[in-house]
Amino acid sequence: MLRTVVGGLLLAVVAWHGPSATQAATLLGSQGTPSAAAVGACDVAPRTLDELLAIAGTEPGSFVSAILGTPTVTPELPVGGAPADEAVVDAVAATVQAQFTCFNAGDLLRVASFWSDEFIQQGLGGVAEENLAFLTTPTPLPAVDRSTLVSIMDVRRLGDDRVTAVVTTTNETALSIFVESEGRYLLDDSIVLSRGGTPTP
Repeated sequence: MLRTVVGGLLLAVVAWHGPSATQAATLLGSQGTPSAAAVGACDVAPRTLDELLAIAGTEPGSFVSAILGTPTVTPELPVGGAPADEAVVDAVAATVQAQFTCFNAGDLLRVASFWSDEFIQQGLGGVAEENLAFLTTPTPLPAVDRSTLVSIMDVRRLGDDRVTAVVTTTNETALSIFVESEGRYLLDDSIVLSRGGTPTP
């Protein structure tokens, strides 16, 4: 069970909670044009297990509340912002697509290399080392379990230097939020907009 939950989190499109249907429909209605970046490769330097444990060294129990608990607050969607230029769109698309390549390859430590420290703390805070040991052994997913990236749309720069994008997979559509770090964009948060279709008001 834990392996399934953590693996789902490392897919990088899992959220702790979702917005209202009206919020989601408004955002999805302004997606714009899909990006056309090339498919990424899983060749980034991986995080280490020790590094993940050091970052996730928060109070015990936060792992349960972040992944398995029932959210009590609906997040406020970051909307607006200016359309990103081509270089930013390509950089964000490269991050998203490489994450999917690494996830389907079962290389979860490399998936985590595309996460901000804050996102790691949100998801893995409090989990015991023995429950994350499996992350060190890449295990490719069977074809039937692989997730397919459908589109990356409406990439926008927010006023606080974050970047948002609407990311659609074969399972769901999510608003992904990124921060720049050393020339790359790292996933900083992800809010599910719909599962298996576009929500209606």
